[in-house]
Amino acid sequence: MCTDDTRAGFPVRTTAYYRGLADAGNPRDPVGIQILPSAEESCGPGEFDPLLEDASSPVPGLIHVYRNRVLLMPTGECFVHCRHCNRRWKRRVECVTPEHWSAWFEYLADHPEATEVLITGGDPLTLTDGRLEALLSGVRGVMGEGVIRIGTRAPAVEPDRITMSLVRMLTSFHPLYLHTQFNCPEECTAQSAEALERLADAGVNLGNQMVLLRGVNDSPDRIVQVNEWLVRHRCRPYYVFVTEPVRGTSHLWVPLERAKELSRELRSRLSGIAMPLVVQDQPSGGGKVPVELL
Repeated sequence: MCTDDTRAGFPVRTTAYYRGLADAGNPRDPVGIQILPSAEESCGPGEFDPLLEDASSPVPGLIHVYRNRVLLMPTGECFVHCRHCNRRWKRRVECVTPEHWSAWFEYLADHPEATEVLITGGDPLTLTDGRLEALLSGVRGVMGEGVIRIGTRAPAVEPDRITMSLVRMLTSFHPLYLHTQFNCPEECTAQSAEALERLADAGVNLGNQMVLLRGVNDSPDRIVQVNEWLVRHRCRPYYVFVTEPVRGTSHLWVPLERAKELSRELRSRLSGIAMPLVVQDQPSGGGKVPVELL
């Protein structure tokens, strides 16, 4: 069950489960920082589209920046409106419907060099199992044995969405990867562990893409705690992203120099299997560049 509010421009949206993880009486609570609006969102630096995705969108809801990878956004809906969302403005103005899907499939058929498709949004697991299966079937029908990736926060913010019926359906579309986003130890619950293990037991490859956020996880102790928990539940730490300079999020930004310090400290404390790449995403296809190279 999701709830909405319309304060501070970007609507507040969360789930009863995720709201329950927050300490409502603590203004510095790391879960609350991710879901509650701040007065600072109405001012400060930043861009509406810092990665310049709109310039690489030949079809509504489809982004093709890298030659062999295409990104699809079948919905603008999310379980939670993360205050750091890099598409917080785009999702408010662009309405993608299933009628666009046929155009996506035609585009993929015309671009056989695209051997990997990332389905994100919004959160694709807000779709019903039936709608998601229809989308995956269409993509698989065009791509053959290409890799499908799903980007979702469901395991962290609505773990009950990871049902056995969903998992059984997903296993029909291997090779399939699911990347989620756990940002802080408060999200590492027994319910989320069960969701990850349910997916892993079915052979779904799991990765975590953490976003570096001031007051949430900008310390090595907290990142280590999350990543060691993830590995125990068979989800590989993949990236830690330097926060993208989206307008309305500057109060959450962690300086690049601090990200470099964190990366060095993590390398001395984490095993290779638990060590993510700490990266900054570059606009116009510049890639996810390790912070040590910047």
